[in-house]
Amino acid sequence: MEKRWLTAHQTLVIRLGRVNSKMANNLFLADIPIDDEPTWRLFRAGDTEGIFQFGVPAMKEYLIALQPDSLDDLETLFALFTPKQWEEISVFIQYKKLGLPYYFDKRFITVTRLNFIKEHTIIAWKQAYLKANYGVWN
Repeated sequence: MEKRWLTAHQTLVIRLGRVNSKMANNLFLADIPIDDEPTWRLFRAGDTEGIFQFGVPAMKEYLIALQPDSLDDLETLFALFTPKQWEEISVFIQYKKLGLPYYFDKRFITVTRLNFIKEHTIIAWKQAYLKANYGVWN
């Protein structure tokens, strides 16, 4: 897992470098907002090709069904996207559509895995932001 994280993170940094050299600006990872509407449109449309974990065909279908509007939605979907939890994804989507709160039991996820989920959700968001706003992902 650690090697994958480094690869995703390094790729993000490379893409950010392209934006900065192409646009002659100084955009930093910490400056990327989490409420960017063009980025949310990409996730809602399932246009996530090349974005870690969210680019998988099954995940794209879940994104279209879920219509996420918060990092919590993405983080929960990411956490549930394991073979043993797939049936829970449809429950989560139904709860969201009904406007009901959904809680998954974090006791069954180790701290390391939970941190991995949070980090990758943020990285995926930043990758999508660069794709939506600067067209540098593909």
